[in-house]
Amino acid sequence: MAITLPGILLIYDWCFRLREHRGTAFFKKLDKPFYAAYAAAALFFLWVWFFPMARPMDLLTDYFDGNVIARILTMTKVVGIYLWWLLVPLNIHSTILDVSIITSSIKDIRVLASLGALIIIFIYTIKIRRASPVRFFAIAWFFLTLLPVLN
Repeated sequence: MAITLPGILLIYDWCFRLREHRGTAFFKKLDKPFYAAYAAAALFFLWVWFFPMARPMDLLTDYFDGNVIARILTMTKVVGIYLWWLLVPLNIHSTILDVSIITSSIKDIRVLASLGALIIIFIYTIKIRRASPVRFFAIAWFFLTLLPVLN
């Protein structure tokens, strides 16, 4: 989860700190040494994760149903479940143990509903980016910190 901190800080700067510098390039006003340190730490973390600490069995793990598309569709469905739990907090648990959640077809109604919700949220987020930076930051924070656990 700590790997998302540089992304959260970039989004924060983009939403709040750099608003007074409109008309100038975003990356020209960044505190480059500050972000360089985070980038170096993130790269070191990823290197340690994939090389010295990597277990051969983790690297050889097969995808759901043997393909990447099934994993992408299943994770789309899982994000839909997370969004549903955010709106209707009933029967929440830390893991989803049901193997029937694995899907390999985009024709599944739960995949289509999740994909539709994600598209609507993305369009809404882009539209409110300048008008309400707090809402934009909150939505971006939610989805950015969800990325590391989407496996």
